[in-house]
Formats: sequence, C-alpha cells, structure tokens
Amino acid sequence: MLSMQKVLYYIKRQLGFPYVGIELSDNDIEMEIKMFVLPKFSKYVPNVNWVTVNPNIPQYLVSPGSNMYYIFDPDGCSILNVVAVHYEETDYLVHRYPYTYTLANEEEVIAYVEGIERAETALLFSGAARTFMYIPPNIIRVYPHREPPASFIVKYERVHPEHLATIPAEFEIDFLVLSLAHIMTICGNIRNKYQTITTPFGDIPLNADLRERAETLEQNVISRLENLPPNILIDVY
Repeated sequence: MLSMQKVLYYIKRQLGFPYVGIELSDNDIEMEIKMFVLPKFSKYVPNVNWVTVNPNIPQYLVSPGSNMYYIFDPDGCSILNVVAVHYEETDYLVHRYPYTYTLANEEEVIAYVEGIERAETALLFSGAARTFMYIPPNIIRVYPHREPPASFIVKYERVHPEHLATIPAEFEIDFLVLSLAHIMTICGNIRNKYQTITTPFGDIPLNADLRERAETLEQNVISRLENLPPNILIDVY
C-alpha cells in the first residue's frame, strides 16, 4: 500500500539523497505532490467512491424546491465525474423487476420474461424513470423535475485522497515516477538560476540533463496511462 512516506523515500533516493543535496524540504515535496501530481494522476486512474444524498436534509439542497443537490465527498477530495446514480428499488419492484423469486416451471419463466418486457416499457413512463447531470464541482441535477426522489446513492470518480492508500498496487510505480519527474523538474529549474559552467562555447547549464530526464520520465508514464483500456464500471447485482 502506497503512502506519502514511501513516495518521499523513493524521490529522495532517486535524486541521490543524502549524498546529494535537494533544494526542496519534505514538506515542499509533499505539497507539490498533493497539489499537482495527485490531480494529474487521478485524471487517468481515478478513485471510485459512493456517497448517499438525502434530499430531505436541507444541507443537500442547492436551493429549496430545486432538482439540484450537493455531493459531499467524505475526504474533501475533488470530484471528477459522476458515473451512476442508484435510486431506491421500490419503483422497480412495482413492475416485477428485478428478479425476486424462484421460477418453478416453464409457464412461470414465460410469464416472468413477459413481465420484464412490460416492466421495461412501464419504467420509461413511471416515477422510476430518472436521469441525472453532473455540474462541477459537486452538484448533481436529477431529471425529471417533480417530487424529490428518496435517498439515493451516487457513484463518482474523484481525485485520490492525500494518504495515497487508494492508489491501486499495479499503478504505484506510475505514481512514483510521475512524482519523481515533477520534483526533478522543479529542482532543475532552481539549479538553472545558479549552476552553470562557463566554456569557450558559452555557458552550459548543469541542470539540462535533470530536466530532460524528468520530461522523458513523465512522457513515458503519461503515454502508458493514456493507452489504458477504457475504465468501464459494471455493477453486478
């Protein structure tokens, strides 16, 4: 499981610490990772979370009588996208769907299939037929606009929490390298202000290799993340 301490250790060792000085303190590095690396990484590998929205509680209402509700992330993370909204199953069960009992014979199977077809048609014109629209940074609008739905669950993608424990193990190395590249770029920019060698051919910046390496590392990670398979979420009931 990834942690900020592991990320700091990796970055500092890759930069030669303690044998080579680093221009940034641990707090500086940590702040850079939280502010810039986490959001960039989460665009490609977001963290999926669920929260309950209760329209009957005033704090969730954007304005009285509206069909817009606030989504409150428990960790204070930025919300990237809403994936799905799950309403109470009461409306679905009214139309005999989903499957809730044992089928004993062929006649019941046929009747059940016909019931599903009728349910799907009725659902289009019933109170259960709802859709939604996400309004950044944390508002969801539920359609159609009539009586508010009962409590519903919102599945959404967000920036990973700052403790980093939610980053999947298979992507830990990508996050480490992306963090390293970001810090290398900052160190290279700082060194550019004072570390040069004067030669007959002009001043040669000592940080050139550091910044070039950082750019290459970041491009390699971003390229891999951009070519990941589609992030399709499937609910199994």
